[in-house]
Amino acid sequence: SVKKANDVALNTTEDLVLETLNIVDQWQKVTDKALKGGVKLLDNQQDLILSALETYKDHFVKGSKRLRKVFA
Repeated sequence: SVKKANDVALNTTEDLVLETLNIVDQWQKVTDKALKGGVKLLDNQQDLILSALETYKDHFVKGSKRLRKVFA
């Protein structure tokens, strides 16, 4: 009966380890997708910010030229 109990314990442990590895593999795939999506989102936000700053710079330069003409 001790051998039977030992076999049951070994089988249960093996099943538990295999299921844990399966779950970890699934979470790694989810994490990989999340990181790739996050990097893409960050890239898009960075492009948006740089575009906004370039537009602001253009408006500022044009506005300062107009003010110089008015007060010159």
